[in-house]
Amino acid sequence: MNKRARKKWLKQHGKYVAPKELWNLDCRIAEFVLPRLRKFREVEDGCPGCGEMDTHEKWMAALDKMILAFEYVLDQSDWWIDDPKYDYIDGLHMYGAPIEGSEFERLIIEKEDWVAEIEEKHKQEERRRQEVIEEGLQLFAKWLQRLWW
Repeated sequence: MNKRARKKWLKQHGKYVAPKELWNLDCRIAEFVLPRLRKFREVEDGCPGCGEMDTHEKWMAALDKMILAFEYVLDQSDWWIDDPKYDYIDGLHMYGAPIEGSEFERLIIEKEDWVAEIEEKHKQEERRRQEVIEEGLQLFAKWLQRLWW
């Protein structure tokens, strides 16, 4: 079976996955899970009743952590763009310096002194968000089979 015929057969049987759907698969999965997890939290009125999830409040808190983790996954690369706390673009100065024996230039980026403090805050927030993502995804993996009603 040639490639074209195989692709057609897979599409007809609902088994074809377009290569573009595999790019940023973490985001693709989060886009699918997040609205369903939000709706589940909205309609859920019980709890697993086993292990540490023995009360409704603990279960709701765990669901909130899972939801926040998936929100952060979707927002990983641009969460800071519109936040003035992390905006240091005015402190960056870029220019080109000639490369010896070449027609190209090397990009030089100079930073003002105050930029380092904002960069450090940005890194701390990124680390905090990564910890939230890891905790939420671990809860999701642990309680996946309890996400039903």
